[in-house]
Amino acid sequence: MEEAGLSASTIQRRISTLSTALEIACEDEKLDSVPKLPYPTRKKDKAPVYIKTEEEEDRLRAELLSLDRPTNPTNNGGHPWLPGTGTVLALVADILLQTGMRVSELILARKADLVGNTLVLNQQKSGSPGSVPLNADAREYLKRLWDHPTWWRVVKGTLDERGNVVDEERRRAYKWIEYRFRPAAKRAGLGDITLHKLRHTAASRMIMRGVPIYEVQKVLRHSSTEVTQIYAHLSADHLQDAVATLSRRKPGEAKESNVVELRRNTA
Repeated sequence: MEEAGLSASTIQRRISTLSTALEIACEDEKLDSVPKLPYPTRKKDKAPVYIKTEEEEDRLRAELLSLDRPTNPTNNGGHPWLPGTGTVLALVADILLQTGMRVSELILARKADLVGNTLVLNQQKSGSPGSVPLNADAREYLKRLWDHPTWWRVVKGTLDERGNVVDEERRRAYKWIEYRFRPAAKRAGLGDITLHKLRHTAASRMIMRGVPIYEVQKVLRHSSTEVTQIYAHLSADHLQDAVATLSRRKPGEAKESNVVELRRNTA
């Protein structure tokens, strides 16, 4: 199951289900004993992949905007080119970078959910209500996205008349965005960047700009700071770069020590 790319938690749930079935088989005397099943060890969290420079972000945006030209206007397996495809995708990327939202949350967001500088979320990943604070750029991008008729064609049917999520339509909308986004990212030289990595990018930038990890957790709506800790190393790396600018040494000059010894003057 690990070779199939399943997470440790998913594997553990499946093994637990299998173990329960084996116990029932023993109770029915179809097995003599329950075999010991191996549970996966939790892997150490990997460093997040994110867009590191403004130049990379500009390349990605340029590739997305180029999709306004109908190079392949056919249906493409249910992911047709639509007028303004590039503009819509660029706005989606900008909103995710400015807010740290999940793509599915943006797909389900509606104009009525905007309250002042806050976007209210009623269909979070955790299933509980939440909200996203918006800066001026995010509000502007949202307005432009919601004013674009192609966006409403993409998300049409994702909510029913009662506001309940229609999973099949939500997945269709996500795939339409992903189908165009991934090739554009590769053409921009950012093959590792997926839609969800834009959320990582937003988190990484907040950490590197000095935002406390507790506040980043609240913005991203993580269940605990333990989840947000994968970004913690960025703070230390960024601070090291910051103090490096204070050095009077020339680049490449040998360093005697990274530690300054302070001696008390006993004279």
